[in-house]
Amino acid sequence: MRKAQKIGAVTVVGGGISGIQSALDIANSGFKVYLVEEQPSVGGIMARLDKTFPTNDCSSCMMGPKLVELANHPNIEILAYSELLDVKGEPGHFQATVRKKARAVDPEKCVGCGICASKCPTKVPDPFNGGLSERRAIYVPFPQAVPLVYTIDKEHCRYFTKGKCRICEKLCKNKAIRYGSEADHTLRPRLVLHLCARLRLLNPGLGLRLFSRLGLGLGLRVGLSFRGHDK
Repeated sequence: MRKAQKIGAVTVVGGGISGIQSALDIANSGFKVYLVEEQPSVGGIMARLDKTFPTNDCSSCMMGPKLVELANHPNIEILAYSELLDVKGEPGHFQATVRKKARAVDPEKCVGCGICASKCPTKVPDPFNGGLSERRAIYVPFPQAVPLVYTIDKEHCRYFTKGKCRICEKLCKNKAIRYGSEADHTLRPRLVLHLCARLRLLNPGLGLRLFSRLGLGLGLRVGLSFRGHDK
């Protein structure tokens, strides 16, 4: 029986609090870590909470230091706004195909200044705050997002839906707007996979249609949050 060789890289799939902690623990053990997250930034549901059960601790106070360490760790490469397409190989020697979705913003040039979002004319319900507030068509999920790179919502951006506007392109001093950018497929060879399941919110479906004042727990969190949802 062939003895398996040690692999120097691990792909962590899922950028919620469990994925973040797993990536930090593995990276601190000396392994290279690729953290794959489908959303524009890591943090998952915990980043949207004010307090955590059962200790009632501040979630941002708990997560903030971990996000800083994650963003600056030399052994961690964050693949946000990406999805795992395919896995081949055998345990300990996987090859993962990762699709990096097009943000329409160059992550190497964007400095997260927010000028583009402040002048964007399109407002849409903000899913980060349970739809109780609005965000622009070019956005970051929350101010402390990691990575702090803006993303264009192509379903609502006037340029992608009507072929006009381009205000963010005109205002960006770093020339980071890339309307024509396309998804990129990358191959990560010789990997160990670590899967961190994402928490999904319950969709009450019929209940929300029958009762106009029925809300979700996340909406209650936003309404009671000391940070509020007016932003």
